[in-house]
Amino acid sequence: MFHHARTGMGNSRKKFISENEEGAEMKKKMGYLQVILMIGCIPMLATMVALTVYASGKMKDELVDSTYLRLKACATSVEQYFTWDIREDILEKDDISYQFIDSLQDEHIEQTLFMEDERFITSIVDKDGNRAEGTKADPQIWETVRAGNDYKTDGVEIQGEEYYVYYMPVCSDDGEILGMAFAGERESIVQDAISDMLRSLVLRSVCLNVLFIAVMVYLSFKIRKPLLTTAEYIDQIANGNLSGNLEVKSVIREVTTLIRASVSIHGSGRVDAVF
Repeated sequence: MFHHARTGMGNSRKKFISENEEGAEMKKKMGYLQVILMIGCIPMLATMVALTVYASGKMKDELVDSTYLRLKACATSVEQYFTWDIREDILEKDDISYQFIDSLQDEHIEQTLFMEDERFITSIVDKDGNRAEGTKADPQIWETVRAGNDYKTDGVEIQGEEYYVYYMPVCSDDGEILGMAFAGERESIVQDAISDMLRSLVLRSVCLNVLFIAVMVYLSFKIRKPLLTTAEYIDQIANGNLSGNLEVKSVIREVTTLIRASVSIHGSGRVDAVF
């Protein structure tokens, strides 16, 4: 009798250990929600990051290109305005000329007419508020323009400020290059616009990611609940408990089939044959 008692205790202990090991193994496995989120979210997040990086680079390039196009149009306006004055021999620093040269400052665009490499009339002022007239352009810029070429770049320092710039030749009627027409915009203005644009793009991307993840979590819970309930019901049947009822619905066809099959197993009473 004592032997049978020890045998029973041994079997109970083995069963307890087996159940604990099975429970520990189950905890190590990934849950349904984790799997769904990994399948749906990781590719989506990777795609969104890649698209955001590509779009931000593309938009930055487009903004810089549009800046140069705008500056070219402004420099062309300076060239045409003062070429007519030169042709008519009425070039001077009068109120009308200053009104024109200052006309785009509200748009943060500076304009200058150079005679050779020297600023003849300009909207650019120094820290004391004096116009930077009589100052020289960079020799490399003048050499490029004097050869008949336009010149555009960024990072050109003028009166302590870095500019996106556009220079083009100013010519006489016989084609002689007399000077340069200039338009420039402070680099800080352009960079601020780029930063605002990128910030808006990243914010929209984050909002879309959060929305998508929220939808994924909601749908995952809607799918998980009937599956979990059905699994628990089948587990009860496997353990010989036929007293329960499965009252759950699903909008997914395959899950509905599983629910019906589980109910059929319970109704047939053929538990041993199935499990």
